[in-house]
Amino acid sequence: MKVSIQGVKGSFHHLVTVNYFSSFELNECSTFDELVKSIIDEDSEYGVMAIENSIAGSILPNYALIDEYNLSITGEYSLSIDHNLMCLPGQSIDKIDEVHSHPMALLQCTKFFTRFPKIKLIESEDTALFAKKISENKINGVGAIASKEAAEIYNLEILNSSIQTIKNNITRFVIVEKNKKYISKFNKAALKFILDHKRGSLASILNMMSDCNLNLTKIQSLPVIKTPGKYAFFVDITFDSIDNYQKAIKIIELMAQEFKILGEYKDKKSTATAEVYFFRHGNRNSAKIDTQNFLKANKIKFIDKKTSLSSENITEFEVGGKTIRIAYKPRGGGSGGGAAVTAVTESAQCYFC
Repeated sequence: MKVSIQGVKGSFHHLVTVNYFSSFELNECSTFDELVKSIIDEDSEYGVMAIENSIAGSILPNYALIDEYNLSITGEYSLSIDHNLMCLPGQSIDKIDEVHSHPMALLQCTKFFTRFPKIKLIESEDTALFAKKISENKINGVGAIASKEAAEIYNLEILNSSIQTIKNNITRFVIVEKNKKYISKFNKAALKFILDHKRGSLASILNMMSDCNLNLTKIQSLPVIKTPGKYAFFVDITFDSIDNYQKAIKIIELMAQEFKILGEYKDKKSTATAEVYFFRHGNRNSAKIDTQNFLKANKIKFIDKKTSLSSENITEFEVGGKTIRIAYKPRGGGSGGGAAVTAVTESAQCYFC
């Protein structure tokens, strides 16, 4: 199964893919247009696309792409975004002259960099991509803003963790496919409709949704191209009764000038971020056996799972409603000397969990 993402390994799209799919072949795309083309041409079965950020709002171009190419939304995943400043090992922040990252990442970290006025912030197309460039080209004096997984993958040292201004930063991603899949049980839908440009038309539909016990979780409007003054509305709804949903759909079809179902899928309540911990040990297999024996002794169910976070299978389990993933790394190397404290802290967190 091939999954297309915008970005490279270590990007937030990649982390969502790791968390959402049990196994996959990754197809890295430089743009969302390239991602969509890979699905339309059937080079990939699935695509992962960011659709909304709790700080920046909706990602309107992606709504337009899903609509234009008639992609079907078949799932979603919400990821907590944690920005980290990283560079080649052995450097301090006073030696960093430039920091590169995605424009949104730079924007979300501006307050942190007011403390370092000499550092020049430069936009790049992806968070993890420039982390990869720093690693491959051994670029000193330059940093990147990316995930801690990117630092691990590309052997960079994290100088400062969680540097985003607003700590509670969530991005919602959707899983898209070329063809709609029939599922018998679902409790969430993504819809698009266009209404007459007259007073009360939108209010009438929203009131009807409420009468049918549908919960409106998202509404977004986009202007209809070549039709000034007319708007398309994109809405997400959840519901407990499919009968109520289907009743509402029939009414919307009568009320709207145009109507399209973008996706019907199961809203997974547990799509909060899986917490990933990197356990450093001289013998990764021994570390995995010790960890799993500890979980067995405490009657905690776990699974062995293959991901791109580690060459060894990771251990995944749930505690207190959270999904915990432990990836096993060799002692030494990795994020460099400065990451030694991180290694100790993360190992302690693993045992605590």
